[in-house]
Amino acid sequence: RAVADLEREGPVSFADLSSVRDRDGLVAAVAAAVGVSLASEPSDTAEKAVGRALSRIGRAVVVLDNFEQLVEHAAVVAGWLADAPRAIFVATSRERLRVEGERPLELGPLSIAAGVALFEERARNTLGRALVDDERAEAEHIVRRVDGMPLAIELAAGRAALLGVREVHARLERSLSFLRDARGGDGRHASVEAAVAW
Repeated sequence: RAVADLEREGPVSFADLSSVRDRDGLVAAVAAAVGVSLASEPSDTAEKAVGRALSRIGRAVVVLDNFEQLVEHAAVVAGWLADAPRAIFVATSRERLRVEGERPLELGPLSIAAGVALFEERARNTLGRALVDDERAEAEHIVRRVDGMPLAIELAAGRAALLGVREVHARLERSLSFLRDARGGDGRHASVEAAVAW
């Protein structure tokens, strides 16, 4: 529903910033997301190229995912907003950007019903089928065990194809570290333990 709401505002571009650590990386990631070629341009020109492109697009939504390690470069986003005042930036971050016009929205855990629905949706993708009744009950226990954290729910559902929902629940009762992200991601996606700390 939230994505559909954003799409009504204009074309949506998604920039995954989880591995970006500097200003040039931020500019390159957003340029790629909005389809701007930055071939051999200096970074100050690159920033302006992105601003001009956003201005030409007009009403557009740019999602900046995992912005927390780039907060010191929030002025770049402020510059793009000045260049393209009709653009909307949605930044996911553990810290505020502190730019003019920022409207923070704190997200809490999912309700049990919403958590079970998320688990079912993700498990259907990995299991290739819908959950049966006893699995739904196990899914509810899983959602309660991880306190409704969406990341933990998704990781648990991903393990259901290999282990089954009942075994995922049993292992979670022993330890949350069972959900450590096997991909070895960094930041808050590295493990449920990191997400809890976050």
